[in-house]
Amino acid sequence: MQKLFFIFGFMMLLGGYAGFAGAYSVYQQTYSYDTDFRVQLWCGILFTLIGLCIITPIVVTFINQKILIKCGDKLVGTVTSIDVITNVRVNGRNPKVIVCYAYDEVKGAQRKFRSKYITEILGDVIGKEVSVYVNCNNRNKYYIDVTELRKQEKIEYM
Repeated sequence: MQKLFFIFGFMMLLGGYAGFAGAYSVYQQTYSYDTDFRVQLWCGILFTLIGLCIITPIVVTFINQKILIKCGDKLVGTVTSIDVITNVRVNGRNPKVIVCYAYDEVKGAQRKFRSKYITEILGDVIGKEVSVYVNCNNRNKYYIDVTELRKQEKIEYM
């Protein structure tokens, strides 16, 4: 789903570029700031802002995940359940959330972690281990690496 939004945001940025290029072309032909120039310039600004508003959260989330994987504390958690979110539907399917428990050495207790929404069909992942990356400064910020479960699923099916 994020890929789809990223592509849409990128298309909006291209539309903004086309608006700016059109405004520049009108200015080069007439050397005046007439109505065509202003309309194309404002369309370029509008499409660029919409594209940036769509792409920026996706890029920031991706960068934060990479920082957590590189610099965060790695905990090993065990998947205990898969919760189905019934009030949300994506392409006719309900997303799922993986719930796992991991021992946090800093807090000295078992903690419950919930993944982001997952729309893929996962097989029997309950009881399998998954990596949880926790921010060193703020223990409430974490990332569950679900890609490991996907790799295990591919290996089991082959």
